[in-house]
Amino acid sequence: MRPRGGRGSRKLADLLIDAKIPRDERDVRPVVASADGELLYVPGLRPSQVATPNKTTRRLVGIAAVPISGEHHFTGT
Repeated sequence: MRPRGGRGSRKLADLLIDAKIPRDERDVRPVVASADGELLYVPGLRPSQVATPNKTTRRLVGIAAVPISGEHHFTGT
């Protein structure tokens, strides 16, 4: 993934570690990917540079991560 505003690509595991995401939350954190498998967004991390809207963007998609059981499993933004 290439985080917006960052330099170069980074492995997801490295981004999660650098963001100080607890180890037990890393495997259950939701991810958003494009149809071709490009990682676009993970709660708690900056969005991917690939997903940056520009003047040719025609549609935006809003996504909310809501716990089903009422339990809070991760601390994302």
